[in-house]
Amino acid sequence: MTPEPEFAWLKYARTDSLDDASISLTDAERTLYPALSYICGCDAHELQIDLLVSPGSERYRVSGVVPHQWKVALPRGSFIWIGDGVRVASPEFCFLQMASHLSLRELVALGYSMCGTYQPADIGKGFVHRRPLTSTNRLRRYLDIVAPGTPGLEKARRALTHIMDGSNSPLETCAAMELTLPGMMGGLQLPHPSLNARIELSADARRLTGQASCVVDALWPKAHFALEILGAEYHKDTGRDTRRLLGLEHDGFVVRELTAEQVRDVNHIAEVARQVRQGLGMRTDSHPSSTRVQERRTELRNSLFPPPKHLPSGEVTFPKPEWALPANFSACIAEEEEYQRMLRGNARRSGKWPTGQC
Repeated sequence: MTPEPEFAWLKYARTDSLDDASISLTDAERTLYPALSYICGCDAHELQIDLLVSPGSERYRVSGVVPHQWKVALPRGSFIWIGDGVRVASPEFCFLQMASHLSLRELVALGYSMCGTYQPADIGKGFVHRRPLTSTNRLRRYLDIVAPGTPGLEKARRALTHIMDGSNSPLETCAAMELTLPGMMGGLQLPHPSLNARIELSADARRLTGQASCVVDALWPKAHFALEILGAEYHKDTGRDTRRLLGLEHDGFVVRELTAEQVRDVNHIAEVARQVRQGLGMRTDSHPSSTRVQERRTELRNSLFPPPKHLPSGEVTFPKPEWALPANFSACIAEEEEYQRMLRGNARRSGKWPTGQC
């Protein structure tokens, strides 16, 4: 598999040999832990690490290690290099492995993150920014050459039909899933929009806005309908955003803004979907949704927004997916420090702390 330019920073291993990618627990201690400690910015012994191990290694128990064996042949592109001869599962192989472990909804959410520019993390903001790990095209090409009968393959292919590239936060992913998943999964069955799409403005709109283009969180070009998802990081520059909206409306775009609370509201998100359908010329149902349909939508909402946990200390925490990065990763520490600086700056300007969770 030849890496695409935007993913050239991932050094895909050329081997398709499982033996070459497996490791003994002794070699893990000697070569893998130092490499992971450097990458993660913390002692790798503090992490739980899943290892593809060579035969016979499973009889040894090593703290923090979960040994695995994979007995099905894998195609090229299943592993990447991280240095010192150490290979790790590629994003595409990880997606395939997680298909046997996650529900279909969870797998779709994981795919959005992997094809987006964020990683869930166990920090106050809930995520860190990063480059995309893969894309829907790369996942599709990889799954197309995986051997038939491989565990998780069919679920991975089903999940991929519901994933889009370009999500910039967990909140954007939740909104996209609510709007576009099929009814059987609790979604509103809209056609897929373009996420974080760039709109080139007309000459008149450029004069109004002072900019040549605008990026919107979700865009249905045929309907000229755009969504902006207002998460906890959003701080409104009234003058700039008024000019921006005027420019988009001048060019015939309808723009709707959604707060985190509105994304959680099944009735509000359903009304947004009705407006998009109307703009696309699709049939809109004037009858109230059945009880079963409402139940499925509520189930989806509850799975995307699990209730917060109240700790004995009085602290409130929001559950994170199991693939969230631990708070002691160097990337998480840097992102959280930047976020707290932003919160303090906003509090000084507005006199109050911003609320909401992305």
